[in-house]
Amino acid sequence: MSKRVKVQKNAMRIIVKAKYNAHTEPIFKKLGILKMGDLYRLRILVFYHKFVNEKLPSYFLHNFIFHNEDYHNYTTRNRTNLTVPMLRHELHRSTFRSAIARTVNDTPPAIVEKTRTHSLNGFTYYVRLSMLDAYLVLCEIRDCYICNNNLT
Repeated sequence: MSKRVKVQKNAMRIIVKAKYNAHTEPIFKKLGILKMGDLYRLRILVFYHKFVNEKLPSYFLHNFIFHNEDYHNYTTRNRTNLTVPMLRHELHRSTFRSAIARTVNDTPPAIVEKTRTHSLNGFTYYVRLSMLDAYLVLCEIRDCYICNNNLT
């Protein structure tokens, strides 16, 4: 866990005056704030929305992101997925170009389809809500010592 994530979690606990070891997902959901990783994913999906709707500079619109169907015409299972660039070094996996392809491919198709039908604000709102809905409200850990949860 990165230091920024820890700082964000501690800040959430301080805001709601929770214990130092309280679960943070319910706090994030209650306050309507996204976690650091989800904020990064949201920014990537907003970039992809702009790419699909041609709202980016021409540099990004040509030869930056490719779909698998750009390479062949026959029908395959992953035809609509983005092509993940071939990488020779592990360092390249953290590049933005690679992150876009991996994030969009890992996003549920219902969300990716909204890039073509929703405005940028509507798409951002929809993605934020779907990410917040995925956060847990209650602890699901059996015999959790933090919240004394005794699931049977």
